[in-house]
Amino acid sequence: MRLDQINILQGDAFVVSDRQGDINPAANVPDGLFYRDMRHLSRWQLRLNGHQLEALSADNLEYDEVVFFLIEPTGTIYRNPSLSVTRRRAVATGMHERITVHNFGNTPVAFELTMIFDADFADIFDVKDQMSKTGHLYRHRRDGGITLGYSRADFCRETHIDAPGAFVTEESLTFRHELPPAQEWDVDINIRVGVEVDVALERHHRCPDMPCTIREWLDASPILDTDWDDLLHIYHRSLLDLAALRFYPFPGDKASLPAAGLPWFMAVFGRDSLLVSYQMLPFHPELAYTTLRALAERQAIHEDDHRDAEPGKILHELRNGERAHFGERPQSPYFGAADTTPLFLIVLDEYERWTGDTQTVQDLEPAARAALRWLETY
Repeated sequence: MRLDQINILQGDAFVVSDRQGDINPAANVPDGLFYRDMRHLSRWQLRLNGHQLEALSADNLEYDEVVFFLIEPTGTIYRNPSLSVTRRRAVATGMHERITVHNFGNTPVAFELTMIFDADFADIFDVKDQMSKTGHLYRHRRDGGITLGYSRADFCRETHIDAPGAFVTEESLTFRHELPPAQEWDVDINIRVGVEVDVALERHHRCPDMPCTIREWLDASPILDTDWDDLLHIYHRSLLDLAALRFYPFPGDKASLPAAGLPWFMAVFGRDSLLVSYQMLPFHPELAYTTLRALAERQAIHEDDHRDAEPGKILHELRNGERAHFGERPQSPYFGAADTTPLFLIVLDEYERWTGDTQTVQDLEPAARAALRWLETY
């Protein structure tokens, strides 16, 4: 991770930017807005009167929200900037950004605020391997917004940018305003991702779309009673970090499992999810419940050399991007790990020991027996 890198994430969406809040295109660097293994924004650069802003600080409010404090460049240490800019960003199924401009001067200031954007729709594997696209990139402008899209056969991804009041070109959004002294002006930009236009994040309000909020997660965690402040801090921080990695494999369901990590591994990984779920049994056993269900549903039922699949085997990695969709990478899912299948059986046994939930064990008995047959056969 770079020293100037700022990350926020929620579910299977995450944003990687620099300390100005900008997403800058660069080879082999996973900067951008990513959703389900595809990059939906590869450029997102804020300019004030054509100039890049200078960063004062960047503060993560939560794992899914960050605020950037910026000032206009003056070119000299002898003049204080009249304008400062705050960028408040939240990620969900898309991204919401509120930009606030402050005039600390004694006179009105006319300014031009521009957001430069682009979307290469790179698969996460494209970012690593610099593979070229074979589908069709397109853009459709509309009043106060634009849709960036990519299609290839039956695969389609779109990024919908809504910026009411902006002058929109195929590369930028521009706002022009005159700000009185000691006043502030703000604008909201909403970004929605997917194939069709989904419900936008509420404007003027941070609106996480996780089925289980961070407050619900913390309230459901065991209470640590100690006067050792360092241990309390470590415990709380660990719960927050694990909450950030929650991944929801079943749409509309509150059940979550742990993803492997940002930026390259925000996906279902059998080994990683099982090990973390096992370690979290005393704290959040529902992670193991979801992990076991999700892996059982995707258990191999026949042999497939391309994906290293054999009947009863538990998956190693599951991806949702373009390369996996077309079989150009085997992660749809990929079964090439020898330890995930016995780990599945171990976690299933330990889950019942910790929770007494025999019904889940009975429901997963066919998957468990198939896993045992794989161990005996292969």
